[in-house]
Amino acid sequence: MSANEDALAALPIETVEYIGSRLDFDYQRENCPFGNVKMHPLESLRIQQAHVVGPLYEDEPAYAGYMVRVVDLVEIVEDYYPEGVLAWMVDEKMFCTYDSEHENMVAFPGASWQEIVDNTAHYLSIIFKGGGPEFPYFAPWDYGYKPVDDGDTRLLGIVDLEEDSAK
Repeated sequence: MSANEDALAALPIETVEYIGSRLDFDYQRENCPFGNVKMHPLESLRIQQAHVVGPLYEDEPAYAGYMVRVVDLVEIVEDYYPEGVLAWMVDEKMFCTYDSEHENMVAFPGASWQEIVDNTAHYLSIIFKGGGPEFPYFAPWDYGYKPVDDGDTRLLGIVDLEEDSAK
């Protein structure tokens, strides 16, 4: 399979169908911190890795970097950097938002594509609100990820997938 076919196979079918029919969302822009959002066309989607920095292990002061496989869905965001604004976590099978400046990720456990479409401004705003009970920060160590570096932020952001698995 090609990198693009792998990405499409990893996504929920309703997400693929939606992006195949339109590349934008219909939402109240006054309820969102930025304007128009345009998704990547289907043919440019691929599985990549997001560098997430967090504790080496829960409740430990030492930090580490983890690589999480994602499909980055957003290509253009008016008045904001688009990387990771909305992504699909391939191994965890859930949507998330990724803050490449701070290298953290907020997961949307249980959120379906339809919920995101119906409440787009809410989900797109989460990147500015951080984690919380409804949408916790993603903790890679809870999902079996192994550290790939010492967490000394190199601002890797989302990078192309390497041969080795980060998990």
